[in-house]
Amino acid sequence: ASAREAGVSGQVLYANLLWASQSGCERDELFLSQGEVLLGERAFARAAFGADPWGRNADQMFAELSGTDSTGKRGLEAARLPPETVATHADIEQQVIPFADAVAAAIAARDYKIVGATTSVEQTASSIAFLQRVKALRADVTTILGGANCDGPMADEVAALLREKQRKAVQI
Repeated sequence: ASAREAGVSGQVLYANLLWASQSGCERDELFLSQGEVLLGERAFARAAFGADPWGRNADQMFAELSGTDSTGKRGLEAARLPPETVATHADIEQQVIPFADAVAAAIAARDYKIVGATTSVEQTASSIAFLQRVKALRADVTTILGGANCDGPMADEVAALLREKQRKAVQI
């Protein structure tokens, strides 16, 4: 109410829901329920930090999810996901950069002076990917990252990741 009285307005984009509807992720809760491997963060790792697709040790992660051991033999009792589910969703990461680019372009095309993202469970990499792209398109926009993951030790780690990415970019 105070912002509105001061002539400041805001809009909300639920990019997570847009991503789910466009990527097909909403159709497979089993795939997304593998929380301990942070699939949401891994999917956006390359877009946010220039990491390998699906982040570090992706082959090992997919092998564990599908129940394949280091020799390539399958142990179905060890599988957390049916093999067809893993195969179907392994290409989701390829959709991330075009999606992040499109969302950022749509945001940058508007006359926003401030663009913020909030991050909690598995939303840090995607938020960073969007905000970096908006800033690249519109250097005049102030970007803000907030939310539960921007407090305490998690905030320190997010800041360290961004400093490391910036350091590497300067070296190129």
